[in-house]
Amino acid sequence: MKISDVCKATGLTKKAIYYYINAQLLNPERDKHNSYHHFSEEDLHRLRIIAVMRNFGMSCEQMKLAFRYPNMVNFFMHQHMETLRQQLASNLENVRSISSLLLSMPPQYNIDALDEFLDRQYQLTDQERSALDFLCPSQDARMVSIFIWCTFLDVEESEYRHFLWRKMTELTQKELSGSLRYVAKVIYSTDPKYIRSNSLNRYQDSMLVIKMNNASKENVKQRLINDLVTLSNDETLQIYWNLNYEKVMFPIFNLKNGPLNELMIQYNENYKLYLDHLNICVNEVAWELLHGSLNDLYQSLKQVLHDQFDIENYPGIIGYNSFEKALYTQLPIPVMKKILASE
Repeated sequence: MKISDVCKATGLTKKAIYYYINAQLLNPERDKHNSYHHFSEEDLHRLRIIAVMRNFGMSCEQMKLAFRYPNMVNFFMHQHMETLRQQLASNLENVRSISSLLLSMPPQYNIDALDEFLDRQYQLTDQERSALDFLCPSQDARMVSIFIWCTFLDVEESEYRHFLWRKMTELTQKELSGSLRYVAKVIYSTDPKYIRSNSLNRYQDSMLVIKMNNASKENVKQRLINDLVTLSNDETLQIYWNLNYEKVMFPIFNLKNGPLNELMIQYNENYKLYLDHLNICVNEVAWELLHGSLNDLYQSLKQVLHDQFDIENYPGIIGYNSFEKALYTQLPIPVMKKILASE
């Protein structure tokens, strides 16, 4: 297919198509004799996707990442939408600031007097922010839900599952104004490459637990123990744990062990199998920590984690340490501190 045909099919100009080629977003074949580009149906399909993403205002760098990690498109779209929402709020504040200035500006106002306005920048009121949220609602609940439950979302679509998913995101949304708000900030700040690899690792871990038998149960238990030993000896992991326990780890832990638990079991029946098998291992390791041969390890963990290791009431935190801790250990500690200190 020639470039003129591609222009007709996509609505893109030749200049735009050459720009995307130079940006390495696609690489059509070139004629050996005249160096003209020849576009395949796959090139055409990609250009149509590029056109959609450009209409959304996504940069070439964002599009490159989306093509490099195609199953991360949900993350990139959520991330971009959050950026647009922040820009929209900032633009609205600027409009209100300029409007306020114009109302107070005399007709003979001189540019040299603009410095008087430095201390009078407009801040959106709660009512205005609510109106902004109504016009452009946050999709953070959906993004957080996808991240938390990604391992169990690859099932056949149905009307009932769509209903369950809406209920799950609604419940998650209620928590985002409180305890879960830091979780969204951490996810948005994490390298998408790592989010992808973390999701793949959690999927593999979940399959290991789901397929667990009497022989492999000991392997799962030993992994839980080994990870606790590592935590007891690694000062950096301890810093991450103590930083994130209240604002990241425990909110996710509570979310996954609350009403959403039953909804996810209905969404994917394998989730119940996963929970049943993991709880068997977790409870056996917890007993050894509290009453058996691992009590010295338990006392050490209580000390280095400043008593933020309540396995008497929350034994499942042992499984969290092994299978889900990775989210909060990737950002540099100063960055993590800054996120957790923000409001």
